[in-house]
Formats: sequence, structure tokens, C-alpha cells
Amino acid sequence: MAIYNSSAFLSVDPVKRKYFELGRADAEVQSWDFVKKGTMEDAVRHAVRYGNAGQMAVKTEGAAVSEGTFYQGADKTWNAITMAAGYTLSGEVIQDSNLKLIKTTAALLGRKAEMHPDQLWAAFFGTAFTTTTGVTDDGLGALSASHLLADGVTTGSNLLSTAAALEEESLEAMMTQMRTVIADDGSRQAVKPKSLIVPATLFPIANKLYSTSKQVGTMNNDDSWVKGQAKVCPFDTLSSQTAWFMTGKGPYANGADGLFFDYRMPITFMTDDVPRMWTKFYMALYRAAYGLEEWRLFWGSNAV
Repeated sequence: MAIYNSSAFLSVDPVKRKYFELGRADAEVQSWDFVKKGTMEDAVRHAVRYGNAGQMAVKTEGAAVSEGTFYQGADKTWNAITMAAGYTLSGEVIQDSNLKLIKTTAALLGRKAEMHPDQLWAAFFGTAFTTTTGVTDDGLGALSASHLLADGVTTGSNLLSTAAALEEESLEAMMTQMRTVIADDGSRQAVKPKSLIVPATLFPIANKLYSTSKQVGTMNNDDSWVKGQAKVCPFDTLSSQTAWFMTGKGPYANGADGLFFDYRMPITFMTDDVPRMWTKFYMALYRAAYGLEEWRLFWGSNAV
């Protein structure tokens, strides 16, 4: 006897869920190599900064010590967004025992949901040099030459001073800027390089720069200063094939992160309870907040 009710779909739901998870397991999310992934439970991101107008000074005995100030950033709460994708399966597919289509659609949906953060970060990086990207707590874009320090007057930069292609000299210049960037209290922040993020076309030269003990392409066998100082992270989803980026690490009083991605609701596989018109809808969705919390931990060069 033919099955003409929801039992047909219920019979394949365990198969759909199994291959959805297998598709997720098959995904390789490149952005997890340079983005801090967390959840709502372990990440509270209120853009509060602490600092004074100048550096800390040595005080003589009995001299008054000026108070510090807490600043509330413009983005005091990072908004979460909901992402979803889905497809419709017909009853005929089940009756015809089209197992390949039943399994493949579920696996592809799982893979797409797992890898979707790469799409978000590619869009973020694509507008990182403009103010159309997510703003930092000073109201500027992710990469800017005029980030405001806590005093509201002094500025700092997380851009390479002169935009340049990825090579030994430009990489050295960026890492020097990272180590001399000014903190909110006016002191040197001493940010150390963590990850070098490059598109597919720059991956070969990036590996050469960080793996050889000698300078790349030179005839004098000079030692390389950049070898082993950062992890090379290919990001094949990047649209620009000339721009390159770095993340850093350093001591921060507020424990801030650079690039972050916080799941507010984990990736979930859902279906309609009741099929309509002999079809059933299958969906994957999640909620997340992502962006740049501390601009000193994200650097770039727009070598166009």
C-alpha cells in the first residue's frame, strides 16, 4: 500500500539529520584559524575602554594622582543576526527511493551552514578599508588611520603607513607598526603578530616569507627577520587578490579580542511538522554576533 501522508517524510527524517551532520563534519571553515569563536555564555562584549590623556607618570611623594576614566563605546552591545537556508523535498523523491538526492541535499545544507561564517568574514574583509563595515567603539571602520584613543583627541592607526603589496619590507613595516601602536593610556601596546591572512594568489609568497631563514629573492643571503613570527592563514573566499591582513596579540587590561564570532544559537536543523502540498521544507539556521572588538589587533594593507 502506498504511503500518502506525513509518514513518508518521517521515514527519511533520521537519514536527513544524519547526512546534515556528516556534511557539517566535512566542512573546512578557514576563518576559525584567525577569528576567536565563542558562544553567548562565554563572551560578553561591551565596548568599555579605560585610559588617560597621557602616559602614566612617576609621582613625587605626597603628590596628587589624577583619576582614570571609563569610556562607554558607541557599540555597547553587539547585535546578533539570524542566518538561514533551506530546501523543499517532494514526496515523489521518497516514493521513488531517490536516496542520492535525499542524502546529498541534507549534506550540502549542513556543509553550507557550517562554512557560512567564511562568507560573512569575506564580506567584512572586503569592506574593511571603508566605513561600510562594522564599526569599532570609536565609530570608525575596521581599518583606519584615525582611530580615536580614550582621550577623544589622540589618534592611532591599524593601516600600513603606505599601502604596499605583500613582500619582506612591507611585512616588516607592518609588524614594526604593531609593536609601536599606542594604547588608550598613552603607552606602547607592543602588539605581536599572530596570523597573516592572505588570498589564494598571495599564499605562495606568504609561505616563502615565513618559512625561509633567508630573505626571499635576494642574492646576498641576508637573514630573514619575519620567519616564524606568525601563522600563515589562506582565506580563499577573499574577493581582493591583492589586499592582505594581520591579526595580533598583546596584553590588554580589559581582555579584549580582535576579530570575534559568537554563536548566540548554534547551527540547528529544522523541518516542518506537517508537510503541505506533498512537499516538506528543511532548514538550517543559527544566530551569531561577529565583528572587531579591539582595532589594535587587526591590521591590513590595501595594495590595489
